[in-house]
Amino acid sequence: MKEIPCTFMRGGACKGVIFHRSDLPKDVKKWDDIFIQVMGSPDPKQVDGLGGGTSSNNKVVIVSPSEKEGIDVEYTTVQVIPDKPQADYKSNCGNMTSTVGPFAVDEGLVEISEPFTYVKAFNTNTEKVVEIKVPVENGRAAAKGTYKFAGVLGTAAELALTFKDPSGTVTGKLLPTGNNVDTLEIPGYGPIEMTIIDVASPLVIIRAKDIGLKGTELPGELNNRRELLELIRKIRGVASQRISLVDNWEDAEAQTPSMPKVAFFSEAQDYLSMESKTVYRSEMDFCSRIISIQKVHNAYVFTGAIAMAVAANLKGSILNDILSDKDLAKLVRIGHPSGVMPVSLDIKNDCDTFEVEGVTLKSTARKIMKGVVYVNDY
Repeated sequence: MKEIPCTFMRGGACKGVIFHRSDLPKDVKKWDDIFIQVMGSPDPKQVDGLGGGTSSNNKVVIVSPSEKEGIDVEYTTVQVIPDKPQADYKSNCGNMTSTVGPFAVDEGLVEISEPFTYVKAFNTNTEKVVEIKVPVENGRAAAKGTYKFAGVLGTAAELALTFKDPSGTVTGKLLPTGNNVDTLEIPGYGPIEMTIIDVASPLVIIRAKDIGLKGTELPGELNNRRELLELIRKIRGVASQRISLVDNWEDAEAQTPSMPKVAFFSEAQDYLSMESKTVYRSEMDFCSRIISIQKVHNAYVFTGAIAMAVAANLKGSILNDILSDKDLAKLVRIGHPSGVMPVSLDIKNDCDTFEVEGVTLKSTARKIMKGVVYVNDY
């Protein structure tokens, strides 16, 4: 067997394996086999690897120094599919982007300054830049802190991630169809209104009530409702075909498993979180759940939060329709199964212009282990 140096980290509400690009084969065609072995796919239990059986625990990040002007590091995120021998590179993972700054600091990939080091990272999946504010103590990324990230036990040092110019990441357009609202025919169900938006990653936004939900349901309940998951699979597939990610909607699960994601929303309302704590309507602007790899996420996907926050400000979107009386130009608060995610915005929005210059989210990260992972010859 072969040894490959790696670091195992949590980033936001996800976790995965971080590699130096220099420690991986130069032939990138060999990477899929390595990552699938590392995670233990395609066994859904993943007992023979580091994966955790869900999409949020099956992440890989590859980091390297950058030769681009004004950029410190380049990184690629990979979604390994738990129950399939498949690795998807199509979209960035915002949660795992939280690991890139601390990793770059601790591995000596950036010039360090205290109390904060600003890491400019180029994401190769999307060809977009993310600036990561990393608290530093004694030349290392700070671990201890007081920031509570909803969905993670305890507190840790606060990171700030600013996604620069995130519109049109995949399709080249903020609105891939050119419409603020589309009505698409869903096989076996009928027409459903949706907003399809591409900010950080494509996202399909629907009303909770349009699929028979209140909007406060938790993942444990929703992920056991096969008919609901099948409906969402069809919605995602039809939307994927509409924005030309696939030629046939039925191929979306196989050809583009990690995007677009689907989010449903409802008005702000009280509900119990996954920790059985009351999340009050006054703490949020709206309530939402997001689906990733055919499962409802226990917290919220960063790229989805970015897209939702922008859609909340986009006049004519189905989300903005319930929020038109609120001033969300600077801050949007999303109620999700584990709590509330605040999203800060830098948007130019007037009669003639709607431009997203940057979106900032707070996060935490933790180094869990560092060593080598063993894989079969590749």
